[in-house]
Amino acid sequence: HNKIATANSTFTFSSLALESTTIRMKRAVVVLLCYAAWVKFCRGLSTTPVDASRRQASLQEKASRVWTTVATATPQEREAEVLPVTKGAIPDGLVGTYYVNGLASCKLPGRLIHPFETHGFFKAIQFRGQAHDNDDEDQRYPTNEVQLRAKYVETPVFKLEKFFRRPLFRGAMSSIADTSTWPGQLLNALSPMERETANLAVRTWANKLIATADNCPFFRLDPETLQTLGVEDFDGGLSGEKMMAHTGGFETRTFGDLLVELRYQQSSDNSALF
Repeated sequence: HNKIATANSTFTFSSLALESTTIRMKRAVVVLLCYAAWVKFCRGLSTTPVDASRRQASLQEKASRVWTTVATATPQEREAEVLPVTKGAIPDGLVGTYYVNGLASCKLPGRLIHPFETHGFFKAIQFRGQAHDNDDEDQRYPTNEVQLRAKYVETPVFKLEKFFRRPLFRGAMSSIADTSTWPGQLLNALSPMERETANLAVRTWANKLIATADNCPFFRLDPETLQTLGVEDFDGGLSGEKMMAHTGGFETRTFGDLLVELRYQQSSDNSALF
């Protein structure tokens, strides 16, 4: 035992008790250090509001860059371009043409157009198959090649905007001028709300190749050259009618082949009729 004398009293304690207290203090320090390390690790897993804001800004910047690059890329028309197959192989005997309709560039001179209202860009991918022994030598094609043809659907909207090199039809989701100024507001107010661009659907009916979109008439294309031949109304049966895109032909036992289309119409009380 050790004695410590002070002015008021004398304290007696053992060295064993002092060692025990020191050990407990060391353990407490170790626990605190471990807890601090754990908190730091957990904060590394989660993000602070500042880190989350930076991450969100980075993701938005990347998405904007990718979207702008894709959306504003201008597709090039192609005339019977032969493309080799670089991966896999075309099945023997596969002969025919796969038609694809889709969106062209969202970028028009001076403006960005909503993807639903861009001009149509029509593609034809032809699988020509393998020639037989008795076929003409000029008609023999390698089986590892396809032929690609691509053209814009030349609707009246496309022709006018191509000629004037600017958007003229604002549609339902786009604008043709800056709406922050009164001249731009006036131009948008005076521009037509319908953009008939035939950029969505493709179907064949009665040996006719058709391109269309929502609330748009049928546009007939030449199946070989993809040249736009004009509006197809089937001998006046669909004259002046505009159809929805996501409908098509059906086979029935009673009536044979039927072309069933939905039509959108705005009623007098502003409700939608189909």
